[in-house]
This record gives sequence, C-alpha cells and structure tokens, in this order.
Amino acid sequence: MDRDGTVLWANPAFTQLTGYSLAEAAGKNPRELVRSGVHDRDFFREMWETILRGEVWAGRLINRRKDGSLYTEEQTITPVRDVQAT
Repeated sequence: MDRDGTVLWANPAFTQLTGYSLAEAAGKNPRELVRSGVHDRDFFREMWETILRGEVWAGRLINRRKDGSLYTEEQTITPVRDVQAT
C-alpha cells in the first residue's frame, strides 16, 4: 500500500485468503475489500499512526473475504520507505 492506503501489490497469500485477485485489489483501499466492521475508527487510527511514524504495527484483525465470511489473522505491518520519495 501507499501512504494513502491504496493497494499497489498483493502477495499470493492475500489473494488466496481473501478471494480477491491482484487485479481486483490493486487501486483499492483495503477497507473497501476486507473491512469487517468489527474494529472501530480508533483501532485503525492507532494502527495508521504507528505505520506512518515508520514503526512496525502488529496485532489481530478480523477481516472479511470476498464471499462475506469473516476470518481472524495475526498481522505485522512493516513500513517500507521509498528512498526517492524522501
């Protein structure tokens, strides 16, 4: 994802777990695809603040697959900075 949360690339594990192909996910925000409604705004605000500070975020998420079913995952998000953009 970029700093705005737009999917630029997704690995095969994402596509297999969620049911979305890379073509379906690219250009979208994950909230359009997998947001389950279980977590509140403060949860995501804290997550994004951590990531945008350049820190690693780790936690448990309940997300939604393309077919509407929910799944729980332990997730670690590590920011990768583009040296040309800094």
